[in-house]
Amino acid sequence: MGMSLKVYTPPPHGGKLVDAVIKDRDKAVNMAAGAIPYDIRATRDPVSGLPIRNVYREIMSIAYGFFSPLDRFMTRNEVENVLRERRLLDGWLFPFPIIFDIAEDDLKKLGIKEGDRLLLRLKGQPFAVLDVEEVWRFDEGLG
Repeated sequence: MGMSLKVYTPPPHGGKLVDAVIKDRDKAVNMAAGAIPYDIRATRDPVSGLPIRNVYREIMSIAYGFFSPLDRFMTRNEVENVLRERRLLDGWLFPFPIIFDIAEDDLKKLGIKEGDRLLLRLKGQPFAVLDVEEVWRFDEGLG
């Protein structure tokens, strides 16, 4: 016996599925030209030395739309709103802040400032391009 089924796929959270993966090699090379190189690495537990956070996973999650409607790392206002209300600034529910953090020493050594573009490298290889929208110190008392 044959059967016809209608499949319903709900829309992505936030109404749009983010797809920020650059598939055109020339476009990627042009975007990376002149960017400040920065090697991303895992945040490690100071006692055990084991990785406790791998920022490359967050970068991939943003780029492939796993965190839709989030299409970038959060600004300070967005982080504060998420910590206070568990919502993005546009009102969509979001459970936790997604931030790109960098050691203050690295920030100073590389002279990174708002408006700069970083070429994020993973194990020495180009991985992502990040436009620096805002630089701020994370206060653990937020929220």
